[in-house]
Amino acid sequence: MQAILARLGAGLNRALPRLIHAGWAAGVVVLAGIVLFSAEPGLAAIAVLLAAALPGLAGLRLAASGQWSDLTRLTLVVCWTVPGISAVLLTGGVMGPQALVFLAGPAAFLASRQAGAALISLLAHMAAFAVLAFGAGVSAPLMADGAATGPVWALLAAYLSVCSLIGWAAIVPALSRSRKEAARLRRRAEGFEAAPAALIVCGRDGRMHAASEAARALVPGLPRALEGLPFADLAFDEDGRELLQGHLAHARGSLITEVRGPGGQPVRVEASAHAAPSGHVIMLREPQAGRAVIDRLARERDEAIAASKAKSEFLAAISHELRTPLNAIIGFSDLMKQRLFGPMPARYAEYADLIHESGNHLLDLIGDVLDMSRIEADRYELVREDFDAGEVIETCVRMMRLRAEDKAITLSVDSGADEMPVHADRKALRQIVLNLLSNAIKFTPEGGAVVVMVRASGNDLVVAVGDSGPGLSAEDAARLGQPYAQARTARQSEERGSGLGLALVHALAGMHGGSMSLKSTLGEGTTVNVRMPVLRTAGEAAGDVAVLPVVHEQIRRAQEAGEAIAQQAAS
Repeated sequence: MQAILARLGAGLNRALPRLIHAGWAAGVVVLAGIVLFSAEPGLAAIAVLLAAALPGLAGLRLAASGQWSDLTRLTLVVCWTVPGISAVLLTGGVMGPQALVFLAGPAAFLASRQAGAALISLLAHMAAFAVLAFGAGVSAPLMADGAATGPVWALLAAYLSVCSLIGWAAIVPALSRSRKEAARLRRRAEGFEAAPAALIVCGRDGRMHAASEAARALVPGLPRALEGLPFADLAFDEDGRELLQGHLAHARGSLITEVRGPGGQPVRVEASAHAAPSGHVIMLREPQAGRAVIDRLARERDEAIAASKAKSEFLAAISHELRTPLNAIIGFSDLMKQRLFGPMPARYAEYADLIHESGNHLLDLIGDVLDMSRIEADRYELVREDFDAGEVIETCVRMMRLRAEDKAITLSVDSGADEMPVHADRKALRQIVLNLLSNAIKFTPEGGAVVVMVRASGNDLVVAVGDSGPGLSAEDAARLGQPYAQARTARQSEERGSGLGLALVHALAGMHGGSMSLKSTLGEGTTVNVRMPVLRTAGEAAGDVAVLPVVHEQIRRAQEAGEAIAQQAAS
């Protein structure tokens, strides 16, 4: 029932402006008929009388949509001056009951819930009344004195009364709501004044509006009339003023500063600003022990996070831009290297080979920087799919075998089971294995050995890559895995890297929910172990303790086989 009444009320409110204006137009037409049959007015009088219906007809058309634009209001304000002018023309003067016609327009706007337009209409009608009263005036009336004046004034009075009642019916609820809102705000204001916390309300421009009694007790130097004063002016010196201005701009955390107290003396307070819909609410209190240190550490932490993010975004952007011209360099140098357009001098051919090799090396470094930057900026997304991990690892070994053979390094792989189904990011797994193999081959001396072992441990895929290189100290082993960290042995290698290989392995394994561990001994080699919970079918448990000895044994056998082959070749 309430919903039905609400819809009826809404429909009535929408139709009310049209009904008000239609009532005026109908009343004028009725009056024209009464005058026509009760007297003998001229055609001019009839025309002027009918012109008085103009605002009613215009209101029926313009108020039909229920949307009142500025042009609609202005048009109707002008139209509503016509009835007053018509009344003057018909009666020959303004000093009489006909002056009440000038109130019809404001009354119609008021009943149509257009208070602003009612005020403008009243001002416009007052101006028209003044011009007609103090101007040349109208000497001869168009209608005989007393012709049907009784019905005219009766209908006019009825129209004004109805409009007034409708307008008053709209004003009374609004006044009631205003009184309730004022009472609610008064209770809030009283609660704010008596709040135990020291509070100051500021606008968006940083100027103060109100302060609680607790704020005046904490800072006795607050001026009694502080409305409109900048909050930053409470600071004791210029540095404190800048601090308070910056604190309002960010509205985050709190700060300790000095404000002006009694006699202009400094008073230390802790200020914390909280954003509000129309500005800020600032809470003041006595400084807490150690609070300044906490604030400083929080600011330094935020600055460090922002700087790291900016660095990662910059590296990602610049790395992406560098890859475009570098691909062109690699492509053209590859054409020169293959002699597609004919032979070239030996020295130039050597230079083309060096350009191609250096370009590929630089592309690898830029790729590492770009991937690390994307990971640090949370822009690297895994694309998981089902595939055979053994197939990916075999492919990576084939890609690196030629590079190992160039250094006479024995590269072997032990993939265990025939198939090892996983649900992971194929590209990420390939990059993990390639980075581990690249590092192992890079830092293994000629004639050494590199072994790749793959095992299933429960739901974990275990990939171990061992080498017979120079090994690492405990200090270097603890640092590796961090971005741009390199071991001391890396500086002795002719092949320099970015220090991101193991960092990318660690990050990509972590994104899969896994981990990376490193075991190394100086003079005996290094083994990197990666575990990721990506297996589709669970296997037997195989921890690091079981994997590492097998890898080391395979490295020893590979080295012995390589030495035997070398001795046979020498003999």
